[in-house]
Amino acid sequence: MNTAFHFSVGGEAAYGTVLSNIENILADTTVPDTAVVLVTNGDGVFLLRDGGTHAARITALHERGVSFRVCSNSLKSRALTAKALHPAAEVVPSGGGELTRLQAAGYAYIKTP
Repeated sequence: MNTAFHFSVGGEAAYGTVLSNIENILADTTVPDTAVVLVTNGDGVFLLRDGGTHAARITALHERGVSFRVCSNSLKSRALTAKALHPAAEVVPSGGGELTRLQAAGYAYIKTP
C-alpha cells in the first residue's frame, strides 16, 4: 500500500511527529512494501531545509526509499529556493496538485501531524 503524508505546519515538535509517523509506517509489518511520499507545503517546507535539525533522519528515510516533495508556491511565498533544501527534497509545482495526483494513483492520504 502506498502512502502520501501531507505536512503543512512548522515547529520542531511537529517535524519530529511527522518523521516518527513515517518511521512507524515503514516498521509496520502489516503494511508490507509500501511506498511513502511526504508532501510539504505551507510552513511544512521548513522541515526540509538543508542542515536542519532533522537532516540525518531525512537522509536515513530517503535511503529507505521515502520521497520528499516540496511545494514550489510555498517556497516562493517564504522567499526560499531549492538550493536551501535538503538534497533529498524534490520541488513540485504545487503541494495540492501533487497530493491530488498521488491520490488518483491510489496512494492513501494521511494529514499529519
